[in-house]
Amino acid sequence: MSKRSATTTHPFALNRADAQRSEQTVFAAEAFNETPALKILNPAQRAEFLLTGEPNGDRLRLETSLDRRTPLHWYLNDAYLGQSAPDRPLQLRLTAGHHTLACVAADGATARVEFQAVEP
Repeated sequence: MSKRSATTTHPFALNRADAQRSEQTVFAAEAFNETPALKILNPAQRAEFLLTGEPNGDRLRLETSLDRRTPLHWYLNDAYLGQSAPDRPLQLRLTAGHHTLACVAADGATARVEFQAVEP
């Protein structure tokens, strides 16, 4: 019967150097997980909407890739629309025509889409 040495380690155990390398790898991976880029998701680029004429039917909830992270300032055709926040989305009342929608995050990131709303 063979005796095991007191210094024998479990095959899955990490020594101190291995543990430090593992932590460094995790920190390096987290460094690459940057905040996602600001992108307008709704309306989509070059979207076309058909106006209904209904009192509450021609509204559009504005959405971005950062909606749940930060307040955003919105502009339609260079006119300020307002601010959305993680708990307070902004809705746009659609009007006929070709439009440019832009949003700006607190860090200065901007996104822009063009869309169109047409009457039947």
